[in-house]
Amino acid sequence: MVEPRDVDFMIRLARISLQTTAKKRLVKDIGIILDHVERITSLDLDSAGIPPTSHPLDLTGTPEADVPRPGLEPEDVLFNAPDPGSDSYFSVPPTLDEP
Repeated sequence: MVEPRDVDFMIRLARISLQTTAKKRLVKDIGIILDHVERITSLDLDSAGIPPTSHPLDLTGTPEADVPRPGLEPEDVLFNAPDPGSDSYFSVPPTLDEP
């Protein structure tokens, strides 16, 4: 069972704030989730012959071939830029304070 102090610890780790009613609901919800996890881990899947899986569905899609193709023209890319710089570059404000 999840204790309220455990939820308080998780809330501090996540750096969020919750009202008392939300905390109580979170304690209940996490308890339900952990109960389900406990029930699943208690199943003896090895003797049941169920193989481990990474996904519940068979994934049969194949990735698209990585074939080079022409890119966009610089004018098209910079069309909606707020302040397109010269030489086909985006102009961005500095992010570091340098002396």
